[in-house]
Amino acid sequence: MYLVDEQYEIQSAVDRKGTSSYYTSRDGLAVIRSFLKGLSEEYRRDVVVMDPFAGSGVTLSAINDLVRPRRVIAIEINEGPCELARRILSSLYSDVEVMCGDALGLHGVIGLTSLLRTHPSLGGTWFVIGVSC
Repeated sequence: MYLVDEQYEIQSAVDRKGTSSYYTSRDGLAVIRSFLKGLSEEYRRDVVVMDPFAGSGVTLSAINDLVRPRRVIAIEINEGPCELARRILSSLYSDVEVMCGDALGLHGVIGLTSLLRTHPSLGGTWFVIGVSC
């Protein structure tokens, strides 16, 4: 798990209305990590991992030791966190695409064929379940 204080500090400059505070806390990340550890190796390797509300890349950084994706996609609407996510995620993964913009408006650009959408601000978490890239 790779996290730096800067990833949390930059989030305080962005109005998140508390929607992602649990999921990016140490407790929330422990839940996500536990879920991933429960998946077989085939579901954690050579996959596409996407976080459409990436912030500074906390979640994707926190799972870098558990997944070996062929591609990582991060989307963040706020420029500062987006640029930090780009810098950090590019150092952790080989094929990274970080888009600064509104995830709800970029869905057609990404090339996903099947997406189960639930996010904290929209009611849960996002999981990519089928990808055509």
